[in-house]
Amino acid sequence: MSPLLAALVLAVQPAAEPTLHDTIVALDARIFAAFNSCDGEGFGAMVAEDIEFYHDVAGLELSREALIQSVNTSICGNFRRQLTPGSIEVWPVPGYGAIETGWHAFVNYGADAPHGQGRFLHIWREDEDGWKLARVVSYDHGPFDGAGR
Repeated sequence: MSPLLAALVLAVQPAAEPTLHDTIVALDARIFAAFNSCDGEGFGAMVAEDIEFYHDVAGLELSREALIQSVNTSICGNFRRQLTPGSIEVWPVPGYGAIETGWHAFVNYGADAPHGQGRFLHIWREDEDGWKLARVVSYDHGPFDGAGR
C-alpha cells in the first residue's frame, strides 16, 4: 500500500474509543475540579446517593448531602486537592464499573507547596445514568514528603 493510501485509510477510520483508564482519569479530573472550585453541587452530581466514604482520620460518612456541604464550607477556601501525576491505576469491575487508586496531596490556599498527602481508592459505578462515585477509601494521610507515587 502506498504511503498516501495508508494515510487516507487512517484518516477515515473512526477515532479510538477512550480506554477505561482514560474515562476514569477524566472523571477524577472532573469531580476534583468541582471539589477545588467550591462547586459542591457539581461535586455532588457525580456522587452516588448511597455513597460510602471511609476516611482514616475523619471516619465514615454515608450522607451525600453532608459531603456536598463539606465541599461548600469546610474545603472551600481552605485547601485544594492535587493529584500526584501518573499515580492513578484503574481496574475494571465487570458488570459494575471500575476501581481507581492513586496518591494525592493537599495544598492550603495561598501556599505554594502541599501540606499533606494520602492515598485513595475510588469505586466508580456505571449505570443508565452514567458514572457515579459510589465508594471512597481515603487513607494513609500524613505530612507531605513527596513520596506519593
